[in-house]
Amino acid sequence: MINFNLLPWRAQQRKHQQQVFILLLSGIVGLCLCTLFVMQLVINHMASIQQTRNHYLSQEIQSLNTTIKRIQGLDQTRQALIERSLVIQALQQARPSLVHTFDQIARTVPNNLHLVALQQQGENIELTGMAESNASISSYMLNIENSTWLGAPILSIISSQEDAPNRPQHFSMSLTQRAPQHTLSHEQ
Repeated sequence: MINFNLLPWRAQQRKHQQQVFILLLSGIVGLCLCTLFVMQLVINHMASIQQTRNHYLSQEIQSLNTTIKRIQGLDQTRQALIERSLVIQALQQARPSLVHTFDQIARTVPNNLHLVALQQQGENIELTGMAESNASISSYMLNIENSTWLGAPILSIISSQEDAPNRPQHFSMSLTQRAPQHTLSHEQ
């Protein structure tokens, strides 16, 4: 029987397998390191692209915020212009009623009554005048009640000098200005 000593061959085989294992292991480690390096480059590139996008978006947001502020300023200007035009419209519409009011004040005054002062605040009118008698003042109040542009006369003061019987009666009266509905609809 022949005995073969296989120990050197096995040792050589093991050494060869270890070299292959180390070579494969170093190849895999190198491949992993290359993969990690490439992934890091890709991630950095993607982060750079995202930062560029974020910078672009922040610039656009600033631009839009500036535009929004400008639009808000324009809205405020527009609102101020609308309010002004409404005031102008109200004044334009009130102009004929003021003429009618003064006309009615002049038409309703009886012959023996004289107006001394007239003061208007909104629709309220304060009148001060002199009359020959209380009947003239009553007649004037009736004329105001029957007027289409004036109404609600309230007599606040009547005074006269007691020592002179033919002296005029001083009076103070408040009334309201009103506009008849049918007249306003025709004017518009």
